[in-house]
Formats: sequence, C-alpha cells, structure tokens
Amino acid sequence: MTPSLVQELEDALGEMPWLDPHSHLDAAHLSARGLDDILLYHMSVSELYAAGCPNGARVDEDRSPQEARRRILEALPFLPKVQNTFIAWGIRTILSGLYDFQQPITADNWERLDAMIAERSRDAQWPRHILKRAGSHAA
Repeated sequence: MTPSLVQELEDALGEMPWLDPHSHLDAAHLSARGLDDILLYHMSVSELYAAGCPNGARVDEDRSPQEARRRILEALPFLPKVQNTFIAWGIRTILSGLYDFQQPITADNWERLDAMIAERSRDAQWPRHILKRAGSHAA
C-alpha cells in the first residue's frame, strides 16, 4: 500500500463511530456489579481452573450474591498461580485504572474491593465516565 492510501484508510476509519465488535456490554449492567464481574470473567475462570480451581464453569449472568461470593472465595487460593498470565495482567490493569486498587487480591481485602466496585456500579454516571476515559465520543 502506498503511504497516501494508508493515510486515506486511517482518515476514513477515524470518521467512523467507535465500535467494539467483541463486547461484553449488557444494557442491564453497563459496568461491573462487583469483583466477580471482573475477577471471574470467563477467560480468567479458565485459567483458574487450569491452575487447580475446582470449578471451571462460566459464572451465571444472573448469579445471586451468595453464588458470587462462593465463586470468589473458591478462586482466591488460586490467584497466585495465575498472576503472571495476560488475563491476570488485564484484571490488574482494570482494577488499578478504574478503581485505584494496586494490591494483590487476598482473603483480607477482596470484600473491600467488591464493595468499592458495587458502589461505583450504582452510580448512573459511572459507565459514561468509563467511556469518556476510553476516548469514546458516544459518552
């Protein structure tokens, strides 16, 4: 491709609305409802299962708070075993960037983090804030 064609394509793409063809957005839950929505993303569950976590099933979208708690507690002992994976890096990036949380997730701090995420999810402006931070013009 010529440099002018590359520039023409980039300009045309830049004029298009922002799209995410691989999105986990759910109109009923535009942001994480709790730590389980982030920590137990299906790719993370697969890694935890490979590391020995007893449950490798996807977490149900309509899980109860009790089920979310049970699954987090079940995963906690296996987090150190997957800490050097790409998915774990992504989770740390989300927790740091959106929730200013930089520590490893442990039995001593996960409930505080979960409460922080749940509190933000109740803020109707939080999803819009996330989109703005991501550079979306739709926000």
